[in-house]
Amino acid sequence: MASLRKIKIAAIVGVSCLLITLLILTILLFYYLSYIITSLGSIVLFIFMLWLLLRLAVKILVFPGSCWFWKRSIEASFCVEMTNQIYYKVRDLRMYLQSIQNQERFSLQANSPILIESLLERLNTVKGYMKISKFQEVLLSNLEDMKKLLQETMIIVNSTHSRNLWDWLQEKLSRPEPSDIVYEDYPDCHQAKKLINLCSELEEILLKSCGPAKLSQKIKRWLFDDTVGNIHYLREDLLKRFNCEQIWVQYEETRIDCLYINNSIDGPVMLFCNPNAGFYEFAFYQSEWFEFYMKNGINLMMWNYPGYGRTKGPPNMQKIFKVGETIISYLRTKKNAKTIGVHGESLGGCIATYLANKCSLNFLFADRTFSSLSLAAYYNFGKIAFCGFRLARGDNTNSVSNYIETRCYKVVSCDSKDTMISDLASLKVGISWSLTSKKFPKTHILTEDNMKNFYKALIRIQVLISKLGNINRENLNLLPSTTYQRLNEDLELFEDERFREGVLKIKALLNSIEAGGTTLLGSIKGKNPEISLVTWVLVLDIWGTAIFTARKSPIQTAAESLKNIIKELEVLKNINGLKSEIIVLISSLETIRLHFDIRLDSSDSRSLCTSQEFRQELEYEKAGYLIPLSCGHGGPFSSQEKFAYEQHLLKARFIS
Repeated sequence: MASLRKIKIAAIVGVSCLLITLLILTILLFYYLSYIITSLGSIVLFIFMLWLLLRLAVKILVFPGSCWFWKRSIEASFCVEMTNQIYYKVRDLRMYLQSIQNQERFSLQANSPILIESLLERLNTVKGYMKISKFQEVLLSNLEDMKKLLQETMIIVNSTHSRNLWDWLQEKLSRPEPSDIVYEDYPDCHQAKKLINLCSELEEILLKSCGPAKLSQKIKRWLFDDTVGNIHYLREDLLKRFNCEQIWVQYEETRIDCLYINNSIDGPVMLFCNPNAGFYEFAFYQSEWFEFYMKNGINLMMWNYPGYGRTKGPPNMQKIFKVGETIISYLRTKKNAKTIGVHGESLGGCIATYLANKCSLNFLFADRTFSSLSLAAYYNFGKIAFCGFRLARGDNTNSVSNYIETRCYKVVSCDSKDTMISDLASLKVGISWSLTSKKFPKTHILTEDNMKNFYKALIRIQVLISKLGNINRENLNLLPSTTYQRLNEDLELFEDERFREGVLKIKALLNSIEAGGTTLLGSIKGKNPEISLVTWVLVLDIWGTAIFTARKSPIQTAAESLKNIIKELEVLKNINGLKSEIIVLISSLETIRLHFDIRLDSSDSRSLCTSQEFRQELEYEKAGYLIPLSCGHGGPFSSQEKFAYEQHLLKARFIS
C-alpha cells in the first residue's frame, strides 16, 4: 500500500490549495461589498469570515478523516494498489490459457476462481444496498462473463479426464502438474479464444485504474475511479474475510458505525480508537493491531467517529467522548463484556484516556499520543499555530489528568523522535511534568542552579564532540581556514591523541544512559534543550531506563567511568577548564544515582521498588508503564516492542 505519509501530503496540498482559493475569492468579494456596506462594515465582516475560515482549517487539521479530500486520497491509493494486484493475476490467467492453446508450459500460482468469486461477492453485496459506480459496473459485468466462460470452457487432462476450466483451476494447485492438457475443441479453441480476449479486455480496464497516465487522466482517476478499494468495498471485504459483524450503535440522533470482531467467546474486548485520519474499513491494511488482537484471542471493537465514513454529524471531542461512553455501555449490556480495555493511537489516545477514566475500564494503552492538542500545535508548529488554535477555539483536551486519574493497568508508548508529535508535546512528557509540577522551577532531584550547571556542562561536552567531528572530517590537516577558526580555542587539546580518545569515551558514556527512548546526550539536541534535559531527568526518575548493565545502573557506571577519564586527561594542557565540566557531570549523576539507590530494590537492580517516602511525594504508580519506541508515529512496532506490549497484557491479566 502507498505510505500514509504520501497520502497525507497529497491531502494537505489539496486542502491548502482549496483554502488559498477560498481566501482569494473572499478578498475579492469583500472588496466589492465595501461599496454596499461601507469599508468598516466590509472589514468587520471580513474578519468574521476569516475567523470562520480559521475554524474550518483547524477542524480539518484535527479531524482530517472527516474531510472528503482525505477519504478520497486513501480510497484512490487503495484503488491503484488493488487493481494493480488484480491486473497481474488476470494477466497470468491469460498467459496460462494461451499456454494450453499453444501446447506450452506455464505455471499458474494464483487460484483465479477464488479471486473472481471474492470480487463478485463483495461487489454484489455493495450493489445490494447502494448504487455502485460505472467503474464497478464495468468490472462486475466482465467478472460475471469471465466466470461463465470459465465454466463453459472444457479441457481434457492427460487424454482421459474432461472437466471445465473453472473446476480445474481450483483443483490444479493441490495436484501435480499434468503432462497433457488440451481444450476439448482443440485446435479451433473457440471458447478459449473468447476467454483470452475477455482477459485482455479486463487487463485494459484495470490498467486505466493503475497504469501510467497523463496528468488529466490521473486527476480524473483520483476524483472518480473506485473500481475496487473504496470504503464500502473494503468494509464488505472485512465482513467476508473475518468472523465479524457490522453494528449500528445509537447515540442521541446519531447512528455510530461500528465493527465487532469476535475472536473468543466470553473473551476480553479491546475498544480501538483510531488516529485522527483513521477509518475502521482500512484498519486491516493500515494497522498491525487487527491481526495482533486476533492472534491473542481478544475481541475487537472498532468504530468511526462522527463525520467519518457512514457515521454522520460534525466531529468534536466532547461528542466523540460521549459516543465512546455509549459504545462501552453497549459492550457491557449487549455483548456481556466483563473485561474491557481501550487502545487509542494518536488522537485516539486522547479519547482512550478519557474512556478509561470515566468508564472504569480494565486496561488502557495510550499509544503515541499527545498531552493536549494546544501543546501539540505549540511544540510542532510554534507560537503562531498555538495562538491560531486558541483563537479558533479548537477542541482542547487534557489527556494527562485523565491518564493520571485512571486506576486500571495502564501503558503509554512514545517515540522520542516522532516527527508528527514533538516529544515535548507527548503524553509521556505531560505525565512527568504533571506528577512533579509542585517541584519547579527545580526538579525534585537537582536544584535549579545544579540543573543549569548540568546543562552547561553537557553543552560544553557536545561542543567538544562536534569539534572533534570537524577535525576528523579534515583528517587533522589543521591549516589556516574557516575550520581552523572554529577549532582554534581547543586546538592544542585536540592535538593530543589521548584527549581525543577521552572525548569519544565521554560521548559513548553519555549515550549509554537512556530515559524514555532518549539518551542523555540526545536530550540536548532538540529545539528546547534546557526543557528537554529537565524532562529527561524526570522521565528517568519516573520510568527508569531500558538499558542496564549486569550489576550497575548506567548512571553509576557513567559516573565512575568519568572519574577515570579525568585521571587520564589531567596531564593535558588547559585540562582545568574541561575538568570542571566533567566534575559537574559527575556531581549531577552521583546525585541522581543516590536518589535511585533509595528507589532501587537492592535485591534486584532491574526492578523499581518505590519507598513509602517517595510514594507519598510523587505517587509513581500513577504514571503506569512506559514502552519506548523507535518505529515513528505510524510505523509498525518491532518484534521487541510488540513483545513488551504483550507482556503488559499478560501482567494485567487481560490475556492468559
